[in-house]
Amino acid sequence: MKKLLIPVTMSLLALTLQSTPIKLENSKLQPVAYARLAPLSKTIVKVSETLQAIKPGPQTAMMTGSIGLMLGDPGFTSFDPDANVNFYAFNNFNDDDPPDFIILLKIAPDSAAEKSILKMGNVQISRQKGWTILTPKKSKNLLDKIGNLAPLLKHANEKAKADIEIGLFTETLLEVPFLSEKMKEGISELQEVEDEEGIAKNGAALAELALSELRTIEEGNLRISLGEKAINLELAMHAKPDSALGQLLSSRSGGKVPEASLIQAKGMFHGTYSYDSKAVLAYWDSLVKRARKNTDGKVDKLIEEVDKMMQDSMPLYAGTGAVSMDMSQANLDAQIHLESVNATTSTDAQLIAYLKSMSSYSDTLIQTITQTFGSVLGDLSGDISFEEMIDYEITVKENDFKVDGIPVHTMKQKVDIEGEDSDWESYYYAITNGQMLAATSKDSISRLVKGAKTGAKAKNSVSSTLPNGTLMKGSFNPKMYVGIIFGGLSAAFSDEDDENPLAKKLEKLEVEPWILAATLGDNRSATSLTINHKSVRTLVEFSEEVAKEMMKGFGPSDDNIIDLDEPKIDLSKIEIPMDLEIEQSNGNKTTLAALTKGKKAVMLDFWATWCGPCMALMPELKKKAKKLGPQGIVVAGMNVERGLKKAERTRKKLEIDFTWLVEPKGEPLSGPLEIDSIPRMVLISPEGKVLFNGHPQDAGLAEALAEIGVEL
Repeated sequence: MKKLLIPVTMSLLALTLQSTPIKLENSKLQPVAYARLAPLSKTIVKVSETLQAIKPGPQTAMMTGSIGLMLGDPGFTSFDPDANVNFYAFNNFNDDDPPDFIILLKIAPDSAAEKSILKMGNVQISRQKGWTILTPKKSKNLLDKIGNLAPLLKHANEKAKADIEIGLFTETLLEVPFLSEKMKEGISELQEVEDEEGIAKNGAALAELALSELRTIEEGNLRISLGEKAINLELAMHAKPDSALGQLLSSRSGGKVPEASLIQAKGMFHGTYSYDSKAVLAYWDSLVKRARKNTDGKVDKLIEEVDKMMQDSMPLYAGTGAVSMDMSQANLDAQIHLESVNATTSTDAQLIAYLKSMSSYSDTLIQTITQTFGSVLGDLSGDISFEEMIDYEITVKENDFKVDGIPVHTMKQKVDIEGEDSDWESYYYAITNGQMLAATSKDSISRLVKGAKTGAKAKNSVSSTLPNGTLMKGSFNPKMYVGIIFGGLSAAFSDEDDENPLAKKLEKLEVEPWILAATLGDNRSATSLTINHKSVRTLVEFSEEVAKEMMKGFGPSDDNIIDLDEPKIDLSKIEIPMDLEIEQSNGNKTTLAALTKGKKAVMLDFWATWCGPCMALMPELKKKAKKLGPQGIVVAGMNVERGLKKAERTRKKLEIDFTWLVEPKGEPLSGPLEIDSIPRMVLISPEGKVLFNGHPQDAGLAEALAEIGVEL
């Protein structure tokens, strides 16, 4: 698997950060990555000012001076005020050895800063054409191996377009002997796998197709600009002009977006988009054509299903639209609230057919994933089956109800992972006046339909015009993510019924949004995120307040010492529902009353697959079952994850031959027993009396068993 993961990981990384390769003629080494700082003194000052704006304090205020003192030059007078600092990494790396590198900067010879750098002991200094060149001491004769430095010096002399710039040269990276060999080995291993479905061999063909597509990316960069009021991040990509990807990145975007008038500028994210749907479909068709040409026909069903889904969806999403998304705060089971309006050329009947086909698309996807794992991993895949792990249901009710005469169709989706029951999610769709409307609530879809029919604008609607070349522009509120994190911490550190003043404060917290934008043009795409200092400072201050509040009560006094022993519970007051139906992992049902009939007691082991101590004690549990069974004690496992399939797989894997239960929803047993930590062992008499409730290795278990004449 390592051989497969390396090329996949590096390919994904390369897709993220690319730049035009720098070619060193007749050289043994080629640069694969670079990092560039705008003139050092200016960049360090900007970093310090940014940190001071976000988190004022003496440490950030003194940052510039501290770095200067560390370099032996507090005022940075040794450094050329107009020259960049450039770092280049080369292609001579492997599993064991990091790449060689050089650093190019302009620094006064024999200056205090140069002497401080030399004192670090890990680098050596040379000079060429006014540049100071730092190389690692361990890399002997590195400059001789590089040869002509002119291309690197030319690149280093370019005026920086941002304060910090990072690049990774895709083409050169893919040609690195170490990585190239690993990718070839991985693809060869897939080609040699014999599976009836042909997933492995065709997967190898598709991997080669992905690599060839990756090579059409010509240039790109990640730029970080530190402004007076905001930080701007931009990730850009430039494709070869004659490539299909280059044509897509040159396609039309921006202009009028009429649908935006129906969407309110509120929630976690809201934005407008405009793209050329014909250009997207043309690019997609080129990929499908090449995929069919490169494969042997055994995966045609998969390709056809995915292609049909894409072909059917394009008329539904005809190029322009707007969306608003919100999320419930302070809730571990966060609910998504969505409103969407987009131009469409589809009819109502086509929309219904598309919604009904979603189940078929999901079937194909799940089957393909399972087959892929089986083909690639072989025997290592064990009992992995996504078809068993993921249980989903999709229902569509056409013409569910009407809003002002317009039919609304409801799609409900339910996805159970590992047998854990989940709630149904509802999505409502309608088409009117050339617009497709979608929402997650009846109130929202009703408002959208009425607005689309009458032309009435929503209050405080999103922008209905995008500059030419702008693919998307939106506003993102980071406060919502803080709310989700806070919700988890609040649940962990406080009682569910406690009123937390911080929750109300978060609700009222004013956080300026971050601006997200994407552009297209001239074979280039760029995505930018603008993060203003004020919003980050607000979130930092609130997070610090939350942390302080959470830590209250964890002081040194005796009253605040956490008791790690099992809770003291009055066992006589616990009522166990002996007649409650409980599912076994094999699908059968039973009750505690049935299990204890004619027996002295039932011993329940509460466990979960994610609990390391629980799994470690399974061999001991099997020994207990073998020893206690003949003495009239029924030993049973009680999985607390509500996952029948997960519990059954564990039972088979561990060769458990005794009762294997899954606690019903609502915690009808662990609730009354106050089980807040596992593993937990509970001994219950046929009358429903709790004889023991504690850790499986607690001495009290043997004592409780002895009282009913059983030896542990």
